[in-house]
Amino acid sequence: MKAKDYIEKYGTAISTEVETGETESATKLISELLAEILSISNSRNCKTTEAVLAVVKEVNQKYNAIQRDIPCLKPNAIKMIMLDRMPELKAIWH
Repeated sequence: MKAKDYIEKYGTAISTEVETGETESATKLISELLAEILSISNSRNCKTTEAVLAVVKEVNQKYNAIQRDIPCLKPNAIKMIMLDRMPELKAIWH
């Protein structure tokens, strides 16, 4: 899905939930983007850490495009999550 599709799907809900302190829609957005990393990695037959990093960077850029339209989201959240989940990415992330 493109960034604009995610914005249409989650933008209003996330903005509304921020006012009430809820995070359900933001969590769903992040979950979908993380699943997209796995899907793209599998379709591209990624075998190396560098190949996975390229996919993570691509999805993080998409997330940041979404975040610019929904500013209550934290910038680079995908990057932070993936660096936490895959510490080996820290050494090669430039």
